[in-house]
Amino acid sequence: MPWTQLIQLALLGAERAQPGPELSAELTARGVDMSAPLSQVILEGAVLWRQISRVGFPAAAYAYALPAGFDAAAERPCPPQAARTLGRILEGSYAPALEEWLLLLARYNFHLPAECLPLLFDRCVTQPALWPQVRAVIGPRGEWLAPQNPAWRPVFGNPVVTCWETAPTRAERQAVLVYLRQNDPDQARQLLESSWKSESPADRHIFLKTLEAGLSLADEPFLESCLDDSRKETRQAAALLLASLPDSTLSQRLWENGKSWLTFSLTGKAQFKIPAKLPEDMQRDGIGPAGDKGMDWLLQLLARVPPARWEAHFGLSPEAIYTRLSPQATDDPLGEAIQEAVCRHRETRWATAILACWLKDNAAYFKMTPTKSRLLQLVPHAEFSKLAFEAVQESGAPLPERSAIYPLLTQPGRFWDDKLTMAVVTGFQQVIASSKSYGWHLWHYKQLLESAAYACRPSLHDALQKGWPFSSPVWRNWESEVEQLFRVVDFRRRMREELG
Repeated sequence: MPWTQLIQLALLGAERAQPGPELSAELTARGVDMSAPLSQVILEGAVLWRQISRVGFPAAAYAYALPAGFDAAAERPCPPQAARTLGRILEGSYAPALEEWLLLLARYNFHLPAECLPLLFDRCVTQPALWPQVRAVIGPRGEWLAPQNPAWRPVFGNPVVTCWETAPTRAERQAVLVYLRQNDPDQARQLLESSWKSESPADRHIFLKTLEAGLSLADEPFLESCLDDSRKETRQAAALLLASLPDSTLSQRLWENGKSWLTFSLTGKAQFKIPAKLPEDMQRDGIGPAGDKGMDWLLQLLARVPPARWEAHFGLSPEAIYTRLSPQATDDPLGEAIQEAVCRHRETRWATAILACWLKDNAAYFKMTPTKSRLLQLVPHAEFSKLAFEAVQESGAPLPERSAIYPLLTQPGRFWDDKLTMAVVTGFQQVIASSKSYGWHLWHYKQLLESAAYACRPSLHDALQKGWPFSSPVWRNWESEVEQLFRVVDFRRRMREELG
């Protein structure tokens, strides 16, 4: 840059430096007399570039190769009206409908509209759980666009594997592993193994976590070696990954060492036989630290061992084991540990059984936690609707706010069958019809109606408009919420027609 060279000349002086050919050519092209004394040349050049800097330097010539184009003929853009609907969703008018819209787009084999790609990519950076659904419908244009912005690499990945050793930042190197674990898990692990000894302790811990995607027994030898790492965080991360593999040697060691810690009496009460001293091999396998209480070791063990092993060991059903460990189905630590194991090993049958236990104990105070939310995602929609319908019928109207049924029904991402939807809505209609005055004990129905609007089948739109007690003295207090229910269901119905 001429400004930098002018500064250097001024500092060195005419006795030790003269303008180089490039600087001379630049100054001459701008009208500076290069035959004048050097001090005059420097001052004129400085004044000139000061003026240029105030109006803006001309853009530098682009010296890099432009990315190759994409096959536009392979695109399947969604209908224009569907694209406008997506715009309304992204603006926030019907934000909870985004997941459903993306699922419909994939079902009908359309691609995302071009104008929405940057906004959705930005959103995936802050909401990584959204990326798999967006990734399925980005099309050739999205595949071309996503690698162009370094800010999107943490979710999109970086197919340029050669930059693993040379990438300047941790985030770019992590992006390589993320991409490869989705496309070639073995290559990702091999890259990490090749540079493992030279990685910093902080990078080791972060890079190791990327192996969670595509985790398999092929990763076991490397993860076993990480159990002897000098950093506790790395050892713990490796132990948790190995515990997530039910057939791993670590998982088998944990089971053999800890299966005798838990028994049930003849009356079904849980009994504990935890050793006074934690075995050293269990410490290596991630249980501990040794100074903790024995019950802490048991909770860690329960959170790691595949629940199916306890089922086979005791010869009891998942419901029986969970009920004995957590009799009130509330926030009992033993119950929470089993929930964590169910999520870790993605035990759908156990998740359904635990949901049934929660709903049977519907009178107890129930608090939704991140682990419970993850577990609920494992329950098939049909099973959820069946169990929730039975709980709604058993509970009657109004549904209690502090029981399990309310927070479970209002969890996002759940779909209700027709029986469940109509049971909740008709129950609320009966409550309004029998009410003489507005009561704050029904405030939670505002959230229930919103959840119903996004969870029900849109084809129920006409049926949902029937049976409302318009003559009730409290109808005006609920009119806006009920009208919003109709609007959302109608929006979703039209959304499906646009894509279908």
